[in-house]
Amino acid sequence: KVNLNRVTMSLPRPVVNEELERKARVYFSLGNTVKQQLGPTRPEDLESALADDFEFVAPIVGPLTKSAIIDATTGLNLAAAIPNFDARYHDFRADPHDPQRVWATMRVTGTHTGELFFGGLGGVSAKPKDPPVTFYNPPEAVSVKFDPEGRVRQITTGYPLDRRVGNTGGPG
Repeated sequence: KVNLNRVTMSLPRPVVNEELERKARVYFSLGNTVKQQLGPTRPEDLESALADDFEFVAPIVGPLTKSAIIDATTGLNLAAAIPNFDARYHDFRADPHDPQRVWATMRVTGTHTGELFFGGLGGVSAKPKDPPVTFYNPPEAVSVKFDPEGRVRQITTGYPLDRRVGNTGGPG
């Protein structure tokens, strides 16, 4: 028989760190050209916000270094390709085990109506379908970890919480 009082007492208590959560919100809003994009795409914003030892980690992509993420997002214009793109970040919370990390949930939506161009990836692009595709991603876990100077040291993203939600078949 499981003693629920003992199990509950062993769980970490929620941690409130409004300043760290504010930093994460500010990072995701840098250079927004749509309602809420995934994060900054202008090289100057990334250069100043990211730590030199930055890593971008996702289930299929990464880890990418600071220079690799700057190169990959060069020329990315979500407003031209998906004008109603909205990352819908919510549920920001400090990590009770890592004082420099903030977790959030995102539920990306949008309609792909224009060419999505990744200039930094050798000119890779995705043309819209006819009719345009509207997507609703499953909720995804996202984390932002800061270094002692307040620069972004690591981002994890793209980890679906429930692949049955949305219309992408599971991937974020």
